Amino acid sequence: MSIKEIIDWLSVSNRGIHLIAGLILGIICTSWYMAGIVGVTVSAGMEYKDYKYAKEIDYFDLLMLIGGTIVGYGLRVLCGLVF
Repeated sequence: MSIKEIIDWLSVSNRGIHLIAGLILGIICTSWYMAGIVGVTVSAGMEYKDYKYAKEIDYFDLLMLIGGTIVGYGLRVLCGLVF
């Protein structure tokens, strides 16, 4: 898989934006429990909005935001910002 294919895949349905939003949420969260709850809740709310308007759920968007939250919290832990 080339870089161009990955970028094209991320640009479908704003998956890159979902990933970045998840990273930001994960960095802001102060515990792994909070990161998990926030990631699932925010992604479910965004997909509910998509379902109400487009009558379709994009599970990759859901997973990108949850995964981004996990990675963002992992970065916070690796940087030693956990209190």
